[in-house]
Amino acid sequence: MAFTDLTNEEQAAVNSYVREVRAAIGQLRGLRETVVRLDAAYGNIQGLLGDVDGAEIIPDGGGLAGALPLNKNEAVTLTAHLQGLLTAYGAGHFALWAKAAGINGMVG
Repeated sequence: MAFTDLTNEEQAAVNSYVREVRAAIGQLRGLRETVVRLDAAYGNIQGLLGDVDGAEIIPDGGGLAGALPLNKNEAVTLTAHLQGLLTAYGAGHFALWAKAAGINGMVG
């Protein structure tokens, strides 16, 4: 089926969805850049976290509203989530991301 075969309402829904996907890809690119910078700034952090006992509490020093202290295992799990982003999405994805988000959406 061609896009033009969709009803006006269906075309509007697809256009709206794709517009939101483009914005989300720009945000994903920015998040990925943040994780790259975290890795560069805290290269030994996984080793330091490895030295802390699993249930040991790491106080919340960030001042984020509603954030609670994390234990070492939770901090390691969150780090793994961010590392997964780097593993799953690399330079091979950037051309499509730039096509979707535009060059301004790719500036990290």
